[in-house]
Amino acid sequence: MWSRSWPARRAAISRVSRDDESSGDPAHALIKAAELPAYGFESDPDKRRRVLSMLFDAMKIEEPFALADVFERVLQDSESLGLTTSRLSRYQSILWQSRCFIVESEQQDRPVRQRLMRLQSQIASDEDLISRYESSVVYKLGVAATATGEQLTASLVCRVLGLPETPEAITYCEKLLANVS
Repeated sequence: MWSRSWPARRAAISRVSRDDESSGDPAHALIKAAELPAYGFESDPDKRRRVLSMLFDAMKIEEPFALADVFERVLQDSESLGLTTSRLSRYQSILWQSRCFIVESEQQDRPVRQRLMRLQSQIASDEDLISRYESSVVYKLGVAATATGEQLTASLVCRVLGLPETPEAITYCEKLLANVS
């Protein structure tokens, strides 16, 4: 995968932000500026959380686990969701970036998906995994908001995550914001 230098990346983020200003939707602009489409971000919270719950359940069947085995289990159980290994890899990328995994030692010669690992001890439920994933998304939104001059609020986070702007959801998004600041 290629990488842009930070000045070029910042210019690209600014261009995306200016292009989307005309649409008047700061949530859409931030999704693009945070490059969430490149991570296969699922904006439907029910589907996203269902996939994350399935990943959690598959990881807990046997520890340590290999991601290749986890993906195989999830794909067998998820025909109705239209998942692919590539799609699951994008979930894994965000989870990896949020430091969800402890990799067993002495496996440097194995491909990442074949390495044995376990979840961090703080991740004891599917809700914990979902929160960690969504915190990582909010972190990416925060970086993009800073670069574009946008104010990241709990209400805006709710819209990006596809959550209704209920008091409960606003409180959840405030917690996510507090976790990443």
